[in-house]
Amino acid sequence: LYNGTLRLQDNISIPRLGSNRSGVSPYEFHVPSNAGLWIDGAVVSTHDAAGTWRGITVFGKLKISAGTFTNPPETGGITYFSNNDNPGTLEITGGEVYTTQLKQADESGQFNYIQSGGKLVINALSDSRDDSGVFALPQASHTFTMSGGEIIISNVNNTVNNGIEIGVGEGNANVTGGTIEIRTPTLNAGSRDGEFRINSTAPLYNLTLNASTSSEQQVVLVNDLEVLNDFTVGEDTEFSANGHSLSVGGRLTVEGAFDVEMLRMNGPGNGGINIGSAADFTIQNLRVEKSTEFLGVTLEDEEFVVTQDLEIERGNLLLNDKILTINGGVSLGKGNVVSGDGRIVLAGSVTHILVSDSEDYAMGHVELAGNAVLNSHVVFDEFTLTSGIMDIGKYRMTVNHRGINGAGFGNTKMIKTGGLASDKGLNFRFSLDPAGDILYPVGVDDNGNKYTTAT
Repeated sequence: LYNGTLRLQDNISIPRLGSNRSGVSPYEFHVPSNAGLWIDGAVVSTHDAAGTWRGITVFGKLKISAGTFTNPPETGGITYFSNNDNPGTLEITGGEVYTTQLKQADESGQFNYIQSGGKLVINALSDSRDDSGVFALPQASHTFTMSGGEIIISNVNNTVNNGIEIGVGEGNANVTGGTIEIRTPTLNAGSRDGEFRINSTAPLYNLTLNASTSSEQQVVLVNDLEVLNDFTVGEDTEFSANGHSLSVGGRLTVEGAFDVEMLRMNGPGNGGINIGSAADFTIQNLRVEKSTEFLGVTLEDEEFVVTQDLEIERGNLLLNDKILTINGGVSLGKGNVVSGDGRIVLAGSVTHILVSDSEDYAMGHVELAGNAVLNSHVVFDEFTLTSGIMDIGKYRMTVNHRGINGAGFGNTKMIKTGGLASDKGLNFRFSLDPAGDILYPVGVDDNGNKYTTAT
C-alpha cells in the first residue's frame, strides 16, 4: 500500500498478508499514513513465519466491517509508533479481529481507536510483551471511542500496566456502548504478581469478568474506574479495586470475589446490586449518587455487609425486603432508604453517626444493635432498638411509626436526649386508631445515663 484505500470484500482469502523484508526476516505489513486497509468480508491474516516485528503497523487506517482479520500467535499484533504528526486509526464496525495486542511501540506513537460493532479478540501471546499493555492507548493525546461491539481479552503482557492501559485526556474519550470482557486465567497469568491490571482514565460501558477455570489471578485497578452501565464479576473470578473507587451506573452482579473500598452507584438510570450466594463480597463504603433523586438502586439478591459507611447523596436505595448491615455511619442527602420488609442494621463496636441534610427524606427502617449519635434532625420510617443507646442530643428524631420497636428499655437501652428544654426530642407520626398507650423510651445524661420514660 502506498496511497488510497484497499477494500477487501467477500470471497477473498489472504492467508499471509505480504510484508516488508529486511534480509531473511519478514517485517510487519505497514499501512502508510496516507493509505487505508479495509476488511469488508474478506478473511485476512498477517505473516506467521519466524522473525521479529511480525504483525501490522498502522500509520494510516485499518478498518474492519465484516469478515476476519488475524495476527497469528507469537506475532507483534497491531502496532503504532513514531507518528506524532499523523495518528493511526483502528476502526471496527463489524466482523472480527484476532490479535496478540494493540501496542504502542514507543512514546511518540499516536493512535485513535473507534468501535461501534464487531469484536476485537486479544487471545494469543505476542513475541514483544515488554512495550505496553495488551490494549494500550496510554497517552492523553490518544482517543478512545466505543459505542458498541466487544473487546475480549485473555492474555497479558509483562509491563507494569499489563492489561488495559488507557490514558486518554479529557475530551478524547467517547463511550456510549459496547462490552469489554476479561477472561481469566489469562495467558502469561504470572505476570505482575498474577494480576490483570486496569489503568483507564476513560469510562468503560459494560465490563465483564469470566473464568474458564478457577484461578488466583486477580483483576486489579490501578486508578479509579467508572463503568457506565453493567459490571459483572463472574464465578471463579477475582476483582480488587486496590484502594481505588469503583463507579457503576447500571447493575453490579457479583458471583466471584469482590473487594472494594468505595463503591459509587451513579449514572442517569436505575441500578441494582446482585450478590450471588457463593460470592466473596467485601465493600467498605457504599455511596448512591444518581443523576436525580427520583432514580434508585435496588438490592436484588443476597444480603451483605458494608464494613464502614453508607452515603445517599442523591437517589434512593431500595432494600427490596433485604437486610443491609452497616458497621459505620449513615448519611442522607437528597434521597431515601426504601425498606419494604427489610431494614438497615447498625452493628459493630463503633458509635454509628447518623446525619441527614433534610427532614424531607427518611432512612427507612433502622435497627440499632450498638450505640449511635444523631448529628442532625433525622427521619426514620421505623426504628428498632435491639441494644445500646441512640443519643439524639439536641436534635429531633422523627419516626413515622407508632413507637420504638423493642423491649427491656432502661439506662443502657434508650433514646437519649441532651436534657434541655430546647432539645427537639423524639417525635412519632401515627394514627390514634387504635387507641392505646404509646411509650417514649427516652432518657438523659445526668452524671450517667438516666432513663426517664414517658407514656
